[in-house]
Amino acid sequence: FIEKLARHSQAFNKIEGCCSLVDFMAKPQITVRLSPSLLMELDQYVENIGTSKTDVVVSAIAQYIGWNESVRLSQRVAELERRVTELEVKR
Repeated sequence: FIEKLARHSQAFNKIEGCCSLVDFMAKPQITVRLSPSLLMELDQYVENIGTSKTDVVVSAIAQYIGWNESVRLSQRVAELERRVTELEVKR
């Protein structure tokens, strides 16, 4: 079993952009449905900020439930910068 798992893990690692099998198994996956307009906004946001959709969704859920220690510092800084920009526009 261990050898088979190791072979699968090696094959998994060869897939570009994929995590290791251990990482994949350690983090459960969920599926969400978004409206096309919200997905477009998310796509623009991650492109502008330079992060991933997963990081944004994880950060949003963590903030929503008050579990901010899981939010990456770069995500928090990006959100603060966005808020400052919004406030400057309102002036």
